[in-house]
Amino acid sequence: MMGISVGIVWDSHEQNCSSYFEENINGLIEHLPKADVVVGYNVIGFYYTLADALLQNLSRETSPP
Repeated sequence: MMGISVGIVWDSHEQNCSSYFEENINGLIEHLPKADVVVGYNVIGFYYTLADALLQNLSRETSPP
């Protein structure tokens, strides 16, 4: 399974830049749905697919047995 090295977010509403590494990827996952626009290279073909896979794995890991 592939992971994310780093996700960088420029938040124009808050006027700040945030870095999300694999160990704090939940912050990125929470931040992205709040965005008006997401810009990146190969976002739809790769990053959204990767984020979806990460979300599924996280939900399996945090779900009660």
